[in-house]
Amino acid sequence: MPAMTLLTCQRDAYQRQLIAKVVASEPIADGFATRLSETILYPEGGGQPADHGTIAGVEVFDVQRRDDQVLHLSRERVDVGQAEVIVDWSRRFDHMQQHTAQHLVTALAIEHFGIETTSFHLGTERSDIELDTDELQPGQIAELEALANAAIRDRRPVQTRLVKRAELASLGVRSRGLRDDIDGPIRLVEIEGIDLNTCGGTHVASTAELQAIKLLSTEKIRAGVRLHYIAG
Repeated sequence: MPAMTLLTCQRDAYQRQLIAKVVASEPIADGFATRLSETILYPEGGGQPADHGTIAGVEVFDVQRRDDQVLHLSRERVDVGQAEVIVDWSRRFDHMQQHTAQHLVTALAIEHFGIETTSFHLGTERSDIELDTDELQPGQIAELEALANAAIRDRRPVQTRLVKRAELASLGVRSRGLRDDIDGPIRLVEIEGIDLNTCGGTHVASTAELQAIKLLSTEKIRAGVRLHYIAG
């Protein structure tokens, strides 16, 4: 597989706008798919929903990755040429908070209770983490929430970096598995002193920006327990 090419939003999650070239804007079943020379709009993937925003004032309601291309979906055609791309910052920052919170809770659940995360979902009202356990006791939930909020008060830096695949084993990286055809470089997200994880998503720069984490409820599912939470 070719070396990873990072999107602008993966290099700097805080950049809110840029000028890019509109390569094409082609009709699809429910609107138009626009390709840009570069983008700050994150395409849906890895458990994180797509960004919304505008291209030359045209509203983008979804962003999808198709092979090596990022498609920006809109109801209107976007004119070819230079265009200003603006991210819906409120939505983006919420995703950054919820995603970093997921990394934090997942890492703490593994470290303190030996409970692995099997999947997660970032929602508009609440998010959830699916845990590989038959039961999560009330005392465990309270302790997990206290540990997460202590890490927020510690203001731990959250940083990204690229490494070669061969380096992963020696670094103690947490990962739910990478496809065999992914050679690298691999993007890592690190919460200082707590977690080092393979991830392509957008994240805050410090746990302090999570403000607070509240673990809301749990429900039993066939594969384990689903833990609902909010952050921010």
